[in-house]
Parts: sequence; C-alpha cells; structure tokens
Amino acid sequence: MSEIKVSVIMPVYNAQRHLAQTLESVCNQTLKDIELICVDDGSTDNSREIIKEFMLRDGRIALVSQQNLFAGTARNNGLSKAKGEYVVFWDSDDFFNEKALEIMYNKITADNADICLCNAFKYYTEFDKSLCSDEFVSYGILPKETPFNKNDIPDKIFNMGANVPWNKMFRAEFIKANRLEFQNTRQANDTYFVLMAIFLADKITYVKNRLVHYRCDTDGSITSGKAAVPPGAFEAYLYLKSELEKREDYSEENKRSFINRAARGMLRILHITTSQDDFEKVREFLVGEGFEKLGVLCNKEVFDAEWVYNDIQSVLLKSSTEHMLYKYSEVRKSKDKIKSTSIKRKQQLDKKAKLLEKAEDDNKRLNEELEALNGRLKAARAELEMLKKEKEQLEKKHEATQKSFMALRKKWYVRLFVKIENILKRKK
Repeated sequence: MSEIKVSVIMPVYNAQRHLAQTLESVCNQTLKDIELICVDDGSTDNSREIIKEFMLRDGRIALVSQQNLFAGTARNNGLSKAKGEYVVFWDSDDFFNEKALEIMYNKITADNADICLCNAFKYYTEFDKSLCSDEFVSYGILPKETPFNKNDIPDKIFNMGANVPWNKMFRAEFIKANRLEFQNTRQANDTYFVLMAIFLADKITYVKNRLVHYRCDTDGSITSGKAAVPPGAFEAYLYLKSELEKREDYSEENKRSFINRAARGMLRILHITTSQDDFEKVREFLVGEGFEKLGVLCNKEVFDAEWVYNDIQSVLLKSSTEHMLYKYSEVRKSKDKIKSTSIKRKQQLDKKAKLLEKAEDDNKRLNEELEALNGRLKAARAELEMLKKEKEQLEKKHEATQKSFMALRKKWYVRLFVKIENILKRKK
C-alpha cells in the first residue's frame, strides 16, 4: 500500500445488522489511500465474522479485539495503531458518501488545518429516508473565511456544532502532540476529546457537504437504558471545565461559550430521560450540585438563548411535575409557532405558486405569439427573397433593353449620316 492518507477508526459492538452496509461505504471511498481499523469491543453477535469476510476482499482493513470497554477505549486503541496522516472516527451503524474522505481530505490539506467539519443527514432505517438536519454544524456562527480558531469566535467556539467525532477529520500529529484521548466511560466518552480538540486547534476548517448518514433510530440509545447519576455527560463537562481552567488562554468569552454548551447538554440529558424516577434523580442531582459545579448558574445575559436560562430557572424553582408541565407548555408553544410559521409559509408558497402559474401562462402566450411572429417573419423573408429575385430579373431585362436601344440608336445614326452624305453629294 502507498502512503496512508487517512485512517478510519471504527469501534464495533454487536453491529451485525448494519455493519456490512457501513463497511461497504468505507471500502468504496474514492480516496483509496486509506486504512480501516475496526476495533471489536467484545461483540457477542456475528460482527467479527462480517469484518473478516470484508478483510478477505480488501487488504486495507485491520481487525483489533478488546474486552467490552466501550467506544472511547476502542477509539483510543485504534488510534494507537493508526498510520494515516489524518484520522476519522466513524461509527459502525452509519454509512457515508463515497466522496466523504476525498472531500474532507482535500479541504483539510488545502487549509493546512488540524480539524475539518462536515454536515450530515439523519437517517431513519424504518422509512429508509435521509433527512436534512442543522444540528450537527451551526454554519451561521462559523467565520466565512477558513481556516479559523477560537480567537475568531471566542464566545461561540464550543457552540458551533454537535460534540461528536464522526463528522470531523483530525490531523493525527495534532492529536498526538496534545495527548488527546477519549474518556473510558460508557456514555459521553467523546465530549472531552471533541471540545478540547476544537479549543486547542490552531486551524479549523469545514465543508458544507452532507457526507454522513447518521442512523438515529438504532437500539442502545441513551434514552433506552437506566439514567446514570451523575450523568456521564456531566462528568465529561466537569473534567473539560477543570482542564480548561488550567490554561492561560481560556478567556472569559471562551468560558461563556462553555457555560452555554454545558447548560444545553445537562438540560438535554434531563429532558430525554424517559423514566419518572430517573428524571427525578437527575433533576435532584442538577439542582443539588450539578448546575453549580459546572458554573451554569449565571445571569440571563450570559446565555445565547433565553430558553436555556428559563429552563434552568424552572428546574431550580419548580417541582418535577411543574417543570414537566412547563416544558410541555413550551413545547406546545413552539409547535404552535412552527405550525403558524408553516401555515404562513404555505400561504406564501401558494401565492408564489399562483404567480408562477400565471407567469407560466403568460410565458406560454408569449411563446405562441413569438412563434406566430417568427412564422410571419419567415414568410416576410421568403417574400423579400422573391422580390429580390424579381428585381434582379428586371435589372437584367432593363440592361438588355438598354443594350438593344443603344445598338438601334447607333444603327439609326449610321443610316442618318449616310443619307445626309448622299444628299450633300447630289447637291454638288
């Protein structure tokens, strides 16, 4: 194999249902100078056999095995064996645009960047549909010029997208130089790695292409299991906070960005908890110490969205039931607003459709008139051509008549001169 440009590191745990499609999409990448390191995290299904079958077809695939130590450890394990200049951390149940690695590699090398972000689709297996989503990259807050870093958007650096690794390409040397590792936890093991990498990067770039089909309806969702207290995400944000506070380049603006990210993260953990008992436990933890330890008990002005502040106050001041009723009311308001906006949008689209229909009718009429004019023009040109020919014929006849007249006149003058000469001779 030639020099490896990108290492694809893929944790695998009981992924047999979708693994073949995932591996196929990696093997079919248009960027060929890659390696795929599959790290089996103690699977008990046929995942290993599926990987081995693909290894027989493609020599770029390697299989690494470990006990069930979760995805963070698996990624670290794969990273330690990676030989590529750049790395991506892709999941074993997603699938990818065949040009994903090529597009991101070209961009990250063109900008000589440490990290490159891309957009993604949400894929629903039941419906076999990939839908657009804006939650993975917040392009509205990203600088238009690339590359950039935390100094360009200091109060937004942690809020420019989802803190997931699978929509990012990293320079391998950048990871090693900063000793970045995924945490060895069951949940949120990528939070620290991704957010600290973004903070440390000298150059970040992005593409707007949707290159990943993120499968969002798989088994094993965080909502399906028993909620941990404290939540894994809390531990990740708390560790990130402690590491950031050790750094001299961690500014007040960066701190504001962290507060917004951590607050949203904790509220999400609370609101996706499906069990009433677990909801109460997580809420009690956040009220008792979680919010305070993360430093998110701030004035309203600190937050980039009013609802974040309002939700925190509701969690602090209301009972679980009251807060859930409040959220239900807010969700209803949001849905009503979306519905109202959708109705207005539909009305606007209907109006535009009518205008478009009228424009199409006008265009059809004008085309018919134009076609008629073209027909008349064609007839006029034909008539003009015929007149030109008649003119040429008349000019030729006129020329012939002129020549004939000149010849007759010359002949008449000759006869006249002869007669005059004869008369003169007789007189003499």
